[in-house]
Amino acid sequence: MSRTVFVVALTVAVGLIATSCGTGAPPQPATRVIVVQEPAPVATGIPPSIMQVRTDAMQVREDDGPAFAVGIGTANMGTIARSRSTATNRALGEITRQLGVMVEYMAIDFGAGAESDPGVQLEFQLEIQRTLARQTLRGVDVVAEYMAADGLYWVAARISRQEAAREIVSAANAASALVPGANAAMWALGMMDEALGNAFGQNNEHPPVYLGD
Repeated sequence: MSRTVFVVALTVAVGLIATSCGTGAPPQPATRVIVVQEPAPVATGIPPSIMQVRTDAMQVREDDGPAFAVGIGTANMGTIARSRSTATNRALGEITRQLGVMVEYMAIDFGAGAESDPGVQLEFQLEIQRTLARQTLRGVDVVAEYMAADGLYWVAARISRQEAAREIVSAANAASALVPGANAAMWALGMMDEALGNAFGQNNEHPPVYLGD
């Protein structure tokens, strides 16, 4: 058991807006620091408190699948403020990476019944993923923050399936203008629910990862 510092974020209004590529500092919620005893990090290197947040989020279900995806980021930038900002942006970047993976899963589902040119549909999928990587990620909640004894700051953030759907639809709409002939109708809000539910399930079965130094 190692003594560590657990930072509980008391977010008055968690309306986090930051770029998935790590640019721009997100708004800083008020916090209080509580010194607690916590077990050593698990085999993945992720502190138990952060791992538990991810586990809890994975257990929240909708009728046809998981309700949330969780991204984890770390940083040690010399000050708490800079470390928190960088770790938060990295957590957002990890969520964006997961959304890109989900788009790939969805494209496979859609491809089974698609009548359009497979090459065009592949280019459309890739353009959606590229657009997701560029656009501002919205609707993300920071659900836990943690600072280890060595100063490494951890942030866990989550996105709901509803917000993920809006992000993917927005990217698909932008991509459709760049890929003539693509079947964009399948990517419309309300049309991709089953495929997105399947994609969330496949994504959340992967071992947890985190972005850091």
